[in-house]
Amino acid sequence: MYFFDSSAIIEIVKGNTIVSEKYKEAGIITINLGYGEVYYYCIRKGIDKNKIKKITFAIVDYSIEDIEKAMELLYIRKKEIKDFSFIDSLIYTVAIKNGFILVTKDLGFKGLPNVELIAA
Repeated sequence: MYFFDSSAIIEIVKGNTIVSEKYKEAGIITINLGYGEVYYYCIRKGIDKNKIKKITFAIVDYSIEDIEKAMELLYIRKKEIKDFSFIDSLIYTVAIKNGFILVTKDLGFKGLPNVELIAA
């Protein structure tokens, strides 16, 4: 199963048919903060918010332990990748914990296991 970070969801919202077609059967699974990033993107870019509301999201919960593990990952990744955020590390941690493959456009995830990078 696939887990989506905000960059992949944004490609779907923007109408990237390559991404939409490839993952049309997958269902959009993410965390609440990933949804928030997409919603903010729509506001910032003036995209009709109804486009995001037409997508069915499955939101996965996370725990304090997930946050702690994500912060450990963030500490390590920040030494190598400057453009890697708290939300990036949490999304990845939750995806891996739940046995998902993370779908992303963000090159900050490059080299991590169970990541599928998309081109846009």
